[in-house]
Amino acid sequence: MTELIGKVIRCHTDDGYTDVGRVVHIDGNREIAYFIPCPASRRSSKSHRSWHVPSARRMRITDLTSTDHNRELNGALTLVDFVPPPQWRLTDAQLEDGVCLNGLVGKRSQMKKWLVDKQEMLRWITPIIDNYSVADLLEFDAFLAAVNQRAKELEHKDASRVRRALLLWLFGCGDPNALLPCKFRRGGTGVLREFKSKPGRPPKDYLAGRKDTKGYITTQADRANLAKGWRRYMKKGGSVYQAYLFTCAEYWPGPEAVTGENGEQLWLAHPDNRPTENEFRNAAEKRGATRARRLNIDDQLHDLTERALRGSSKNGVRAIGQLGLIDSTSEDQTPVSSVSPLLVLPSSFRTVVMDVRSEYILGIYSGFENPSTLTSLLAILNAASSKVEFCAKYGITITEEEWFARMPKSIRGDNGELKSELGIETLTVIGTSMEFTASYAAVLKNLIEASHRSIHAQADHQSAASTKGRRRVRGEPDRKKEACRTFEQNMYFVIKAILRHNNIVPVPHLITPAMQRDGVKPTRAAIYEWYVKNGFVASAPSDLDSLRTRCLPSLNGVIHREGIRLYNPANPTELIDGLIFNSTWLRQSGLCNKSSKRAEERRVEIKISPDELGHCYFEWGGELRRLENQSLDADTRGLNLLEYLQFADERKSAGRALRSSVEEFDYVRFKENDELNKSAKRAKAKEARKVIDQGGEIVPPRAQSLRTNVAQEKQIHHLQRLGLSKAPQAPSIPDVEAAAIDSAAGSSCETLKPVSVEVEHIFEVEDATAKLMARCRSNRVLID
Repeated sequence: MTELIGKVIRCHTDDGYTDVGRVVHIDGNREIAYFIPCPASRRSSKSHRSWHVPSARRMRITDLTSTDHNRELNGALTLVDFVPPPQWRLTDAQLEDGVCLNGLVGKRSQMKKWLVDKQEMLRWITPIIDNYSVADLLEFDAFLAAVNQRAKELEHKDASRVRRALLLWLFGCGDPNALLPCKFRRGGTGVLREFKSKPGRPPKDYLAGRKDTKGYITTQADRANLAKGWRRYMKKGGSVYQAYLFTCAEYWPGPEAVTGENGEQLWLAHPDNRPTENEFRNAAEKRGATRARRLNIDDQLHDLTERALRGSSKNGVRAIGQLGLIDSTSEDQTPVSSVSPLLVLPSSFRTVVMDVRSEYILGIYSGFENPSTLTSLLAILNAASSKVEFCAKYGITITEEEWFARMPKSIRGDNGELKSELGIETLTVIGTSMEFTASYAAVLKNLIEASHRSIHAQADHQSAASTKGRRRVRGEPDRKKEACRTFEQNMYFVIKAILRHNNIVPVPHLITPAMQRDGVKPTRAAIYEWYVKNGFVASAPSDLDSLRTRCLPSLNGVIHREGIRLYNPANPTELIDGLIFNSTWLRQSGLCNKSSKRAEERRVEIKISPDELGHCYFEWGGELRRLENQSLDADTRGLNLLEYLQFADERKSAGRALRSSVEEFDYVRFKENDELNKSAKRAKAKEARKVIDQGGEIVPPRAQSLRTNVAQEKQIHHLQRLGLSKAPQAPSIPDVEAAAIDSAAGSSCETLKPVSVEVEHIFEVEDATAKLMARCRSNRVLID
């Protein structure tokens, strides 16, 4: 029968249920149960105050376990588990500090005074507890004698305080925190209250004697009316002030006319005779009404800026090639034709394929074609192919180890380029699955979006006449007039930027403890090689999560959108890098949503084992919730706290050690960009002077000329890919037939007289190509 001790006796009636009391003792014959009635939540009579605790009572165990109706209580009795009040979870250290970060008690609770009162009451009853057992006090009627004797020793006026303290200790079944105030029965955090005087700080006019009252005192009915007014008048695009005035005009009319925002005359009561605008807002939020900011922003903006993050593009990805990202972007350039720097072209586009696990760029495709299924498939083909020949085409010599080739098992992209019959059929045939992100869900491919910005900064935006990713502003030089670099010249720096991204830029946050033990260099290429060497290729390692202990000390943390981050115990103002905990409950609770509250109000305490960082426990609202470590590496979750702090510090140091080499590399690239800009401008000026000397004139580029120029440039690129024309910086073809083909393809270029950018028949490429193909067929020349 000992399992009955601590249970709560609950009486069920037609109107609901009532908790009668808590079982604290079973007699020796196991026939009688002694219980302490639950403390009253308000004055039960004129003689009993709200802090009164009734004396212990007895009941037969057969009556407790019987399903028959109890005549005295007029209902059926059941035994349920006792749920301790939230403040019973507080430790003496928290009470001493007077700070509780997890919402167990109100912010203005006097916890230090609670601790003093608790210790004082313990001092009163300690001799009784030491000398008497619970059976002596209840079963053998030693309770009153012990209480009276102890009250005399303490020289109390009567025994009521000692009696109450001992009953509370019995009610808590020996828990000292049962002596804390029963605030939970008088309305805990979030419970609506009635006030006899205006709560809060008195107005300045009242303190200065210029007003007789502190303001209007709202009742429960008033707050309900305020919430109704919010739901009725607070609409999208409207203001809180306008909804407040309409609500007051409906529920608190008066003889005083006030002009609303739309010019309408509203008859309102005096401000001292109606609620304030803050009370209007608070009453609506307490009753679950939608906040004004949430009403005035659309769902897409809310999801992007305020919604709790559900994860990232790396969720569930543990191996190289398991998941790839694909995305297209404008190259933000204004190139010129490779034939003449006077022919200005629109910006080209670039499609990038990236491995998610290592953040390694596997392949690209750049061209003047708009992003489409074809450009995406070409980028995937480039990712799976060797890049040695591809880089040599633009004057860059690399080895296979400087730019690896791999075909991802699954590819994630937008609802655009790859989502077509051709794209789906092609990827299905080669055994690659597809994932399509929702619109405006950039967080699911944030890694590749960040790489776009990096390559833009390193290569595209360093080019002369670059658009910098924005429109031209007033006073800025015309980019079409500044254009002087060809597509091929720009590609040199794009490839250099990608090699920098893969092989040089330090990424210490990707280093795992196993990599650190093996001395892996904190670059994406070295991390990629380590994964391949250790077999982490297109397969996920087994989950090594397990519980190790339930003895959990507390650490301070802070709630961010991605979850809860922890502060370094050695430096309370420094967050531990990479240690984030989250769960489905935490995301759904709204705690991770962006809030207008001050940062210090979002600080919390979590319970975590220093020997196991795989999970922690977070206490909120009186319940203990389990949160999981969001790190994708099993070794990281297996470290103890000290090892992880040392590991985090060492990988930061490794990143700082490579900073000088990154700066040296960047300086050389910036210098090369600057020299090439100057050289290209001189070449363009020389070409312009040649045209003017021949009697022509330079006409500023127009939209029509851009379309004509890009069509010609595409045709030239087509000929180059067929091997019918020389690409810039390409070796000459020794074959006689190839030389003849180049001569025929370039014959139209020799007749070019660039008198004006608008002159017709600048390149008769189509006619030359048609004649050449007819000639090849007549001579039966085989063209690859």
